[in-house]
Amino acid sequence: MATLYRKYRPQKFEDIVGQEHITQTIKNEISAGQPAHAFLFNGPRGVGKTTLARLLAKALNCEKRKSGEPEPCDECSSCTEITTGRNLDVIEMDAASHTGVDNVRENIIDSAVFKPTHSPYKIFIIDEVHMLSGSAFNALLKTLEEPPAHIIFVLATTELDKLPATIISRCQRFNFKKIPLDLMMVRLKTITRAEEKKVDDDVLERVALKSDGCLRDAESLLGQILSLDLKKITVENIQSILPAAQLEEAFALVNATGSGAVDLALQKISELANQGQRLGAIANDILEILRLALIANAGGQLKEMGLLTKEQNKSIADIAKKFNSTQIIQAIDATMARAEQTKSAPLPQLPLEILMVGLAQIFSANNAEITHKSTEQSNGSGTHADSQPTKRPEARISAPETPSMAVEVPIEAISSIVEAPIESAPNTAKNEILSDITIGQAVEYWNKMIETVNTSNPSLTFILKMANIEKIEGNKIIANLPYSFHKDKLEEPKSKKVIFEALENASGVRLTTLYVVKTEAAPPEDNVAIDLALQFGGEVMS
Repeated sequence: MATLYRKYRPQKFEDIVGQEHITQTIKNEISAGQPAHAFLFNGPRGVGKTTLARLLAKALNCEKRKSGEPEPCDECSSCTEITTGRNLDVIEMDAASHTGVDNVRENIIDSAVFKPTHSPYKIFIIDEVHMLSGSAFNALLKTLEEPPAHIIFVLATTELDKLPATIISRCQRFNFKKIPLDLMMVRLKTITRAEEKKVDDDVLERVALKSDGCLRDAESLLGQILSLDLKKITVENIQSILPAAQLEEAFALVNATGSGAVDLALQKISELANQGQRLGAIANDILEILRLALIANAGGQLKEMGLLTKEQNKSIADIAKKFNSTQIIQAIDATMARAEQTKSAPLPQLPLEILMVGLAQIFSANNAEITHKSTEQSNGSGTHADSQPTKRPEARISAPETPSMAVEVPIEAISSIVEAPIESAPNTAKNEILSDITIGQAVEYWNKMIETVNTSNPSLTFILKMANIEKIEGNKIIANLPYSFHKDKLEEPKSKKVIFEALENASGVRLTTLYVVKTEAAPPEDNVAIDLALQFGGEVMS
């Protein structure tokens, strides 16, 4: 039994799907009897380049085609021979396996001097023409530039940039495009009706999405599904053959990081790796989603949406509304960097796992800022500028700087918590001294604070969990950290602000923190290793 894409290969121009901008021009040339001497078909694989080349050959050499009409009769001996690949005047050459100059000379140049056996034209179809060697192109150029009147060339390629400009300039060029989702669905339904099979629309939609605009891939997948030979084929029947579309997995990851559910995103990455999915392709799909979201955020018209379902279009619109352009651009930059790393990483899933944490930070940063601004506006409504709410941030940020200087000494010299007295922060109405607080209570406040911080800044959570609370002095919780770069991260103004607010919410009083590096090992010097340890809460072993 022939495969579906061969069985249902278009035999007339009107059967070509999604390339009307090309077929109309070619039909006009055939009807006028003035075809170009060389055609160049460029575009993605599986969208009809070779099929249209054969149709062009059939129409030009058809014995019964009426004058002024472009469609071949598909009944004469010439049409039948071209359909079955037996016509001596239509020579097809696969440049991927015949790359040398000798192949071009033997198959094309030497043959071009002879007239067709019984057809008006001798037609050369060279598939994957970009694979020819430089010397082969040079040998072909003279014949292509001044061919005999009975010769027509049709060159097909998926990589136009690899063709010499001299070759391109001698051809009439046509750019093929991917098949839109709606047209592909119509084509698949036509085939299922012809095969007298009942297939759910959800199955056909999944097939179309999986093929990514390539109709030949879609027809091949459909043939595999129809081989199940069931009365009615549903999504449940095809799980083993065709799992959820890769783009859907990418949407799930973007939505998970956008909502702060890093754990779910990391779990999904692990599942995809165990399933043997190409994680680099997943990263590219995430990149495509973010690209479309950026275009939608800028108010652009998305013609590419023709390759997506209505639900996916809505998801992209939601992402564009939820996040600003700065965030999306930062997410795109991060995704491009990590996508490149998947090609050489010793653990292919590691760059994507780091990406998930990074995207969550990028997306949550704006949400936290919006929440903070909304809170400030709410507190400031109907309140005088000098009232208590506007003073609280000043009191919170004005933690004394003297204690932090204690950790600037060489790390090797630090073996225990600094025992020197620490100056307490100025008292306010809510800044009471906690001389009677126990370590156990401090740990309880600390853990509650971590839960709060995790919702807005997951990266800090990893570091805070590594801190050990040693003692309490006044309103300060003193904790040690394994490395100085952990301390630097927690003492950034933005980090301190988030931590102080979360501690106040957990304890009901104003608390500050002091971090001391306590380690006997020298800090790691590998910035990449440090970054990985920082993201995942681990440590670099020397």
